[in-house]
Amino acid sequence: MKIDETIGFLSRNKRDFLLEKIELLTKKIETLQYIILFGSYARGEETATSDIDILVITEKPTERFLRGELCSELEEEQVDLIFYTLNQFRSSDCLFVRQVKKEGVVLWKKN
Repeated sequence: MKIDETIGFLSRNKRDFLLEKIELLTKKIETLQYIILFGSYARGEETATSDIDILVITEKPTERFLRGELCSELEEEQVDLIFYTLNQFRSSDCLFVRQVKKEGVVLWKKN
């Protein structure tokens, strides 16, 4: 999948910004399965003060230290990361997961 096809509705600056973050996540997380944009940016309802919400789905749990490092690094740039394993995401029926499944935009997926 070409990433630009999934986020073509975003401004060029935001696309470039997201591509940088996707590259960072794909390099640091070995068991990465999906990166999904959700929230106001995915719905096209973002404002100047909106943060970027990203769901990171991995094959197995991501180490706590790595999660903390990534969250801290990206939080400074107004990016919030949520981590789920693929099994957790597939089996969950909570409102959050239902919303992501309904309106989330897949930015990256493992081949």
